[in-house]
Amino acid sequence: MNRFRESIHSISPFFREVVLDERRRNKVLARLTYFVLASVALFMSVVNAFTAEYTLLIATGVFSSLCFIDFAMSFGGRKSSSAASVLFIIEILTLMIFFLVSGHPKGFSVIWSALLPTCGLCLFGFRKGTIVSGTFFVALVFFFWTPLGRSLLVYQDYGDVFMLRFPMLYLSFFALALGLEGILSISQQAYANLSHHDPLTGALNRSGFSDILHDKLADRKNERIGFIIADLDHFKVVNDKYGHSNGDRVLIQTVQIIKEVTDVPLCRWGGEEFAIFVPDGEHTEEIAENIRRKMEETSIRLDGTDEIRQTLSLGAICVRSNGMPDYSPLCKAADTCLYEAKETGRNRVIYREAENCADLQEGPAHE
Repeated sequence: MNRFRESIHSISPFFREVVLDERRRNKVLARLTYFVLASVALFMSVVNAFTAEYTLLIATGVFSSLCFIDFAMSFGGRKSSSAASVLFIIEILTLMIFFLVSGHPKGFSVIWSALLPTCGLCLFGFRKGTIVSGTFFVALVFFFWTPLGRSLLVYQDYGDVFMLRFPMLYLSFFALALGLEGILSISQQAYANLSHHDPLTGALNRSGFSDILHDKLADRKNERIGFIIADLDHFKVVNDKYGHSNGDRVLIQTVQIIKEVTDVPLCRWGGEEFAIFVPDGEHTEEIAENIRRKMEETSIRLDGTDEIRQTLSLGAICVRSNGMPDYSPLCKAADTCLYEAKETGRNRVIYREAENCADLQEGPAHE
């Protein structure tokens, strides 16, 4: 697992920001898809012109022009990109039906059997793309393998080998594209998990915590919310006396102890500090005190048979959200309480509550 983390973090910024960022990746793939399809169709138009296949020339020429239009639309806003995707489905289905019923089923060549499933997944993502590409395959099966579908093909110069082979080629490319997209999706999820969690303790890091808090603050307007910052007492002594590997064990087990008390969002704030967001602010003081007591009563195992008791100092606040744009006022107020807890003897909770963060600095403290 450590090697996987190292490999994820060592990949290039382009791969992290474009390939593993689903939104940006979809934009890049959509534009690339439109451009490739337009170029291939344009090339086939040239070939059809030299072979005097004028019906196919018109079809591929029109399709190439429409794909270039889609390509231009993909650089617009979200509505423009969505419209381009809808037009693409219509264009592909129209092209497929044209080839199959116009007397030129072989004009719908192996190139398209490779491009279509890939394009469906590139444009619409793993779930929707699977449905879109699967729909194309069902259409091919209908036209090539069912009596009714085959009766619609006016082009008679084909054999059973061609009728069997073409849908199977499409299915092979579909399976390959599906597998590659699945691997990419798993990599994306793994990277998102690693980029939002502390690799040592498994708790949220500041980036992941920030994302959750922004969502929570947006959802809980004019409701009481809580924020706690906890700090391990005399953690430097633990590192100096028992070594940094045992210090890491203390950090890992501290997170486990906090998670046993509450399941609210928990972040390794930095070093030996942890931040806790309490969506239901009325229980903030109770949660903070339960964490302090649980930590004080629990023995932490070190290397071998050694065990130690470790304590926490906590600063806790409860305020009304009131459309708070970010959580920095919460951090400042809770940090002030934490500083007071450490200055007045450690292993204690300093708690304040008020209608807003500005009033917390002067409000009465509870221990």
